[in-house]
Amino acid sequence: MRERGIQGITRRKRRGLTRPDRKASASPDLVGRDFTAAEPGTRLVSDITYLPTLAGWRYLATVIDLPRGRWSGTRWPITTVPNWSSTR
Repeated sequence: MRERGIQGITRRKRRGLTRPDRKASASPDLVGRDFTAAEPGTRLVSDITYLPTLAGWRYLATVIDLPRGRWSGTRWPITTVPNWSSTR
């Protein structure tokens, strides 16, 4: 894209949804940065991401089984935040 002078379009300013608590202590690293495990089902990690859609925000949560390196489960959507601006 750079060679051809093509750029993506940013339609709006990106803003973070998470507001950290400055007084809270850091969460412990329970995995200890060791992402290996001897057998399936013994070490699972998860993550959540926020996805903007035309219908409003969607939340995708995944659980990954580290020995297999694959998703063990997905929940889509967890909940939907209503788009109040479209109801006025």
